[in-house]
Amino acid sequence: MSKNPKLKKLQKESKKFQKYISTQDFSALFYQFEKGYQLSTNEYKKKFTTGLLQQNSIKNRYRNVLPIEKTRVKLQIENEKSDYINANFLSDPLIDSNKKLYVLSQCPLNKSFDDFWRMVWDQECNLVINLTVLIEKGRKKCDQYWPKADSTSATKYGEFKLTNYSTNEISEITTSEGITIRQFKLEKIENEKENEQEQEIENEKEKEKEKEKEKEKEKKKKKFKSRIITQIHFTAWPDFGVPDETQYIELIDLVSRFSQNSNPPIVHCSAGIGRTGVFVLIDVTLRRIKYWLENKTKWKISRAFNLMKTLAELRSYRHGLVQTPKQLKFCFFVVHFFTQQLLK
Repeated sequence: MSKNPKLKKLQKESKKFQKYISTQDFSALFYQFEKGYQLSTNEYKKKFTTGLLQQNSIKNRYRNVLPIEKTRVKLQIENEKSDYINANFLSDPLIDSNKKLYVLSQCPLNKSFDDFWRMVWDQECNLVINLTVLIEKGRKKCDQYWPKADSTSATKYGEFKLTNYSTNEISEITTSEGITIRQFKLEKIENEKENEQEQEIENEKEKEKEKEKEKEKEKKKKKFKSRIITQIHFTAWPDFGVPDETQYIELIDLVSRFSQNSNPPIVHCSAGIGRTGVFVLIDVTLRRIKYWLENKTKWKISRAFNLMKTLAELRSYRHGLVQTPKQLKFCFFVVHFFTQQLLK
């Protein structure tokens, strides 16, 4: 244990937390919590206004899982097309309500592949965390929105194209049973006419560069801008259930390794609330514990361990996060595990 004087307080709080877990009826706790989220018809319409619009119904994987209006992600589109996608921003109101930590999304449908990659581009995202398999118990949980592993050609999604990519010529790596890492090159296809207009303006400013103008005319008709996207695909997590703790710890380590920039990663499962909710509840709680250790705060460490209050806060960003008592219990156990690691 290091010399940080706060560690004694953390150790004391951790013991209280462990005792709380050992005596808790998580089914009773969860269902009592759920009672607070029963909405009237008017409340429901107000909370999910855009998601309830008829033209957006085909973009929702489940009709009862919709994005909260005030935090929904809006696509940056033109030509009066819909800005709708079933996704929400998530922040931590205790540490910094202005910083976007994650984008929480449903797994895209075939009809919304273009919108999904548009969102990845708009948010300057470099990491996608996929927590679901494609088919589970004979039911489709997710459509494959990325190229096949052996594909060498680009797949077009609206204004974008996606190609398997890796610096070591391996675009798909299985780190262990249940976890696969993929990398893609996402490219935006710019309109030729827009490029010519930009070039004409540039040439007007610098008329002496006539030779440069001729060279530009000989360039390809389409110009590309690109970005490398990493996808961490965790397939060892059953719907409405919980994963093996060891594998989950490996997942957290991988996410930490690949999410070094400040842009919010996209997290999704099938609906974007159950497994996604577990992931962000654990992540935000651990962030709060570490933040308290390293900074002066107006709140006590007990606040970081209040997972039910944290979950209520997170549900104000995306409705329905964490779907079962078993998932809730898993969150408590993983937080306790990582707290013990901090105390070593």
